[in-house]
Amino acid sequence: MADEIKSHGMRPGLWTRPLIARKDDSKTLLSPKIPGRGQDDELILDPTIPENITRIKRNIALYKQWGYHMVKHDYSTWDIFGKWGVQMKDTFTAPGWKFHDQTKTNAEIMNHLYGAIREAAGDIYIIGCNTASHLSEGVFELNRIGDDTSGKEWARTKKMGVKALGFRLPQNIPFMRPMAIA
Repeated sequence: MADEIKSHGMRPGLWTRPLIARKDDSKTLLSPKIPGRGQDDELILDPTIPENITRIKRNIALYKQWGYHMVKHDYSTWDIFGKWGVQMKDTFTAPGWKFHDQTKTNAEIMNHLYGAIREAAGDIYIIGCNTASHLSEGVFELNRIGDDTSGKEWARTKKMGVKALGFRLPQNIPFMRPMAIA
């Protein structure tokens, strides 16, 4: 399929959800259930288990081998914490919930996941969607912000698109300035 897309003068890309598990995966690979998540049919791989990171790297490398030039990976923050950003008002996840490996911080876990994706991707473009933008800065070429917008519902476009850009703007300037070297 990638070759067919290229034959039309376009760059082929894929969407993937790296932490989604298969129904037949061993329960030992899964993240503990997050109370109140509301999506009991979704099985999520625990990113603190090395075997899962190896699988994610193998999948990303396979997309490159198939000839894809870009991969958008999605849902990682939702899969890790069980909440959308707008729901993270006073906590990231359910109180008392923990990963299998409790020796790492949430940021270390996310950085390790992002780094594994970047390493496996090599020179293909990576779009981080539903990622922590301050942690993915400089790791991925692109970072999607905000939720889906609508071409038919202005209220949703304003809420999810325009506001996302407006609230992201103050973060851009510090990331764009060259760091002073002492």
